[in-house]
Amino acid sequence: MLTKPMSFKQFVASLSLLVPGSALLAAEPVDHRLLSGPKGGQIVDYAPTVFAQGVFPLQAISSRSDLKPEQLARVDGNITRHSYFVEAGGPSAYQLLVSYKKALTGDGYDILLECTSNATCGGDMAAFIVLSDEVMPAGFKSGPSFSRDQVIVGRKRTPTGQDIYVLEYIQPYGSDGASYVYQQILETAAGETVVQAKSADELADELAVQGWTELGGLFFAVDSDRLLDESTEAIEQIAQLLKTRDGRYFIVGHTDTTGSFDHNMQLAQRRALSVKNQLVTRHGIAATRLESHGVGPLVPVASNRAEDGRKRNRRVTLVEADRLQVPGN
Repeated sequence: MLTKPMSFKQFVASLSLLVPGSALLAAEPVDHRLLSGPKGGQIVDYAPTVFAQGVFPLQAISSRSDLKPEQLARVDGNITRHSYFVEAGGPSAYQLLVSYKKALTGDGYDILLECTSNATCGGDMAAFIVLSDEVMPAGFKSGPSFSRDQVIVGRKRTPTGQDIYVLEYIQPYGSDGASYVYQQILETAAGETVVQAKSADELADELAVQGWTELGGLFFAVDSDRLLDESTEAIEQIAQLLKTRDGRYFIVGHTDTTGSFDHNMQLAQRRALSVKNQLVTRHGIAATRLESHGVGPLVPVASNRAEDGRKRNRRVTLVEADRLQVPGN
C-alpha cells in the first residue's frame, strides 16, 4: 500500500512549525472559479494565478526531443495550476476523464485533445507534462508510473474574444484506485482587440475608401469553421450591405500561425466558405456574387509571437472583386 500524500493544509502547518509566527500563506487554496477539482479530491499542490506563457499539448507526443510546432499551443495569459489527490475508493482515472469531458463540453469547450494510454497519448506525453518544466511546475506531486495516464485539453472562445484553455492530466496512483489530477487553466485577455460587428453603413464606408473591410463580430468554434450564434448580427449587417450594393466580392479567411501551414490554409478557406454559405442560404445573396478564399497566416496585421497579435490575425475580410481579373471568370 502506498503512503497517502501530505495535504496542502498539513504541508502549511509543517512549515509554521519551522518558522515561528509564520504567515507564509494566508489561506488554503480553493478550486478555480471556472472548474472545480475532482470529486473527493484534496489539493496537494497549488501555484497562484500569474501572467505567463502556458503550454498545452494538442497531439500525441512520442518524442520530447523532436516536438513539432503543431503539437503544442503556447499561449500567454493568466494561468492557475492545481494538483489534486483522489483517494482509493473514489472515481477511477477514466471516470475522472469522462467527468471532466462532460463538464467541458457542457460549458461550450471544444476538445482539442483526449487520450487514455501510451497508445493514444504517445510514449512521451506524460514525461513531457511532468518532467519538462514547460507544463507542470517542478516539485508538483505526481505518481511513479506513466503508462496509464489520461489527458484532456479543452478550449473555449468567449463572445468578447477571450480564449480559455483547460488541461486535465490524470495519473493513476498505485493499484488500489487512487489518482493524481494536475489541472492547468489559462485565460487570455478579453475584449480589447476584438473587432465588433460593423453596421452596413460602416462596411460601405470602408469599402469606398480602401476597397476592402474587416468583417468584425464573426466568432468561430475553436479550430473550426462553425460560426457561433454570436455572429448573427455581423452576418445580418453584411447581408444588408450586399443587398444595397451591386458587384462581386471575395470573402477571405485569415489565421494565426498556430498549427501547421497546410492546416491553417485549409481552415481559412473553410471559414470564408462558411460565411459565404450563411449569406447565401439565410439571406438570399446570389452565390455567383461571392467567392471564398483562404490565405491562412500569409497576410498578418500583427506579430504572431504574442496572443494579442494572434487574436488580431484570426479574421475574415471582404474585398471588392469587380475591378480585378479573376482566373477562370
